[in-house]
Amino acid sequence: MKWFRLLSSFTLLSLVSMASAQAQDDIKDVRAKLTEINRKIENAVLQGDYDTQLSCFANDVIIDHPLEPPVSGKDALRAQFDRNRNEGLKYHSFSGTVEDLWVCGDRVYERGTWGMSFTSNRVKQPIAGYGSYFQIWSKHGKDSYRIQYLIFTLDFNPYDIAR
Repeated sequence: MKWFRLLSSFTLLSLVSMASAQAQDDIKDVRAKLTEINRKIENAVLQGDYDTQLSCFANDVIIDHPLEPPVSGKDALRAQFDRNRNEGLKYHSFSGTVEDLWVCGDRVYERGTWGMSFTSNRVKQPIAGYGSYFQIWSKHGKDSYRIQYLIFTLDFNPYDIAR
């Protein structure tokens, strides 16, 4: 009986260890995929490619950005991008860094930091900002993800400085 308990404990410990190692591999794979999508977004932002940016968001996306009113839905995001285009918004730098992420089913929760600088028709000198963000990704298809919720934080409003 003692031998059976020892074998059972060893088997359970081995299974937990293998599951933990698999979970770590899964997180590494997800991090790599999200980093790739984030780089795609960064390049699209710098190029003013709003269609590529839109392709990275879920249809029911919610975005709370410090420089814009909250956006709910892809159509509202498209309208915001059209306003940005009409205002001559140009990003000179835009980058983000994933700090932490958690996987739970078909959702990924990501926390990171970002930095950017931009000009527009009414803001001639570049304004820079930085802060942190939190976003929720939803699985889309077998190996892809789309942003479903995104909130940026910023300690100051750059538009107040520009006035």
